[in-house]
Amino acid sequence: SYLSPNVNMASRLEAATKQFRTPLLLSEDFYDALSSKARKRCRQIDKVTVKGSVQPMGLFTCDIITFPRSFGEAQFFDDGVRKAFDFDGEDMDAIQAGMPPNFFAKFRVAMTAYFNGEWAVCKVELEKILEEKPEDGPAISLLEVMKKHDFLAPSGWRGYRELTEK
Repeated sequence: SYLSPNVNMASRLEAATKQFRTPLLLSEDFYDALSSKARKRCRQIDKVTVKGSVQPMGLFTCDIITFPRSFGEAQFFDDGVRKAFDFDGEDMDAIQAGMPPNFFAKFRVAMTAYFNGEWAVCKVELEKILEEKPEDGPAISLLEVMKKHDFLAPSGWRGYRELTEK
């Protein structure tokens, strides 16, 4: 039998949600296919290679703080055509209600330091983030990864790592 590489990738991403402590993990290819409005609601949380691939892949999440009661219910125009989800609308605002101010910009600062191998700087920035959002799974996960290396990027760091945990 044959399994598409997409099935394998989906399985790896689903398993990695536990490591990153986030309910939603998006591949870079999927993120790139999103509208600009949807991408603004997401953040990159790592860059990895997975088993069976040597191509580095960005990992993204869309923070889900709460699910409004109407979330997931299809909305229709009067003519019966289904409305597209509005990533700038009230439902998305409700999903991400409670996010600290400027959270995405602050997280990007930390991630830039991480990708550039400035792990001590990244550590400080992630600790600041955790003061505002103590349960942030991606920040906690990244700190754990860097701690294994005493917050020093490995020799030859190229801005990504191998995702070995399942």
